[in-house]
Amino acid sequence: MLLLAALLFAASASAQDWQAVERVEPYDVTGSAGLGIYRSIGARGPKLGELSDAQRARSRAFDAVELTDGGNVHRLVLGLVDSK
Repeated sequence: MLLLAALLFAASASAQDWQAVERVEPYDVTGSAGLGIYRSIGARGPKLGELSDAQRARSRAFDAVELTDGGNVHRLVLGLVDSK
């Protein structure tokens, strides 16, 4: 139980340090229907694929560290199961 409390405290402390970053990049959009608007945005539009790939890479890196044998989640579960 003490291990769980320590992990929750550490997680909340690091969450308090987190800062959201917003980037606004205006660009002209022309067209009167969906396909015309989509074509006018083209390569200037949001890079959702790149952002999604970057998020997936961060998630995989987190999982590789935290969820493998000896990782924090593994140790937490073992601590809860094997607590004496």
